[in-house]
Amino acid sequence: MTGSTCLRLDMAVLQNFVAVHGGRGKSCRGQHASDKKDAYYIAITADSVDECKAACVQHVDCQGINFLSTGHCEVWTRPEGIEATAEDDNSVCLKAPMRNSSSCWKHHGADEFETDPLLGQYSLQECQEACLKEPECQGIVMPQGNQHVSKKTCWLRKNVHKEHCRQDHPFNFWLRPGVELQQAGPTSEAACCAAYDSWPEKDNVQCSGCTALINAAPFGGRCDKYCESFGHVCYQAAEEVNENCCLAARTCTSRV
Repeated sequence: MTGSTCLRLDMAVLQNFVAVHGGRGKSCRGQHASDKKDAYYIAITADSVDECKAACVQHVDCQGINFLSTGHCEVWTRPEGIEATAEDDNSVCLKAPMRNSSSCWKHHGADEFETDPLLGQYSLQECQEACLKEPECQGIVMPQGNQHVSKKTCWLRKNVHKEHCRQDHPFNFWLRPGVELQQAGPTSEAACCAAYDSWPEKDNVQCSGCTALINAAPFGGRCDKYCESFGHVCYQAAEEVNENCCLAARTCTSRV
């Protein structure tokens, strides 16, 4: 139907919630058993605990859920998370699965689109819908952030190799439903390295493998900055011995 978007929830995610203090018979709390404020959660109606979980999964700042048998669902967004519980026979308290905290950028696991990031600010759903409109889009990156900020920057990503994305960054990566990412297999040395003649600041000594002696001073003495300057990634760096290759020199490879 024109103007409509269909998204399918990955039900496997709902199995990864973690019971807090046993889960059943427990009501979620903040720092201690008496710490419960309206600001800690978003209250909605849900017909089942799975429906409550689904609401949590779709909320960028969800830390967990408190579900009551009466159909009352609390999507907890307290930044510090759920730290305590209180006795309540009608409740179940569950922590959300660990968020996929990673960032996929050019030279770090993905390619960008011409407009990067998208102009304006987007909700999670709006960013996902923007990805669905681009045939090449395999996922999106958005900042983790303040629960009070409903719209944020949106980056679309293609040619994703998730294993090369940077972990433990203040961003979340969401994979487009139905996309099966290809694992990056071993590549030949020729495929990994740019021609030595194209390397900047060469020291006229090429070693075996994808290594060479280079002048890193213009790049702050840092191998990572040097390699990034021509689309490669630094894996190892060392000082040379007598202008030779006795020790591993600055090492750069591209990730494809």
